[in-house]
Amino acid sequence: MIEAKKKLAEALALREAGISYEVIAQRLGYANRGTVKHMIDKALDAIVAEPSERVRKLELIRLDKAHSRIWPRVMQGDILAVDRILRISERRSKLCGLDAPALLDSTVKEVPFEPVLDMARLTVQQRDEYEMLLALGTPSDPSTN
Repeated sequence: MIEAKKKLAEALALREAGISYEVIAQRLGYANRGTVKHMIDKALDAIVAEPSERVRKLELIRLDKAHSRIWPRVMQGDILAVDRILRISERRSKLCGLDAPALLDSTVKEVPFEPVLDMARLTVQQRDEYEMLLALGTPSDPSTN
């Protein structure tokens, strides 16, 4: 029983590190990847209720570990480490839904509608009228102001 729990803990740690089920099975002496996958899935199901939550939990654990390893370099003023911490924080915020939704800019003015004419489909008279209107200019045409 204790040996099985140790193997489970090691399997979880290896999976957390991104190791494939096949490699974990080989390292721990299991016959196939299915056994390892089932064992890990069952353990993670006890932690979280939904499969997507299981993946999110693993990702957050990975981010926490990376953050704790990089933090001492941040405190020493390492600019590259600061950049890494910011990227980890951004990823954590996205995973946890902490980012506020983007707001639309309501100050943008409406663009006037300008239909695109298929000149080939116009009659000769319609083309002549259109060209005359263009020559005279329209109120929305800045060249007439």
